[in-house]
Amino acid sequence: MDDRLQRSRDASILIVGAARRALSLGHDVILDGIFPLRDYSTLFERLFQDH
Repeated sequence: MDDRLQRSRDASILIVGAARRALSLGHDVILDGIFPLRDYSTLFERLFQDH
């Protein structure tokens, strides 16, 4: 696995985990940044559907 892909996976675990925790506590969540669709679209779609 190339380094970029591994960094994206590691970052997505942290980002989605923090978002899920904030949502579970009743907070509104805005994710702001540069998120390449090829790396994050599935995760964000799942987060949206779960919430």
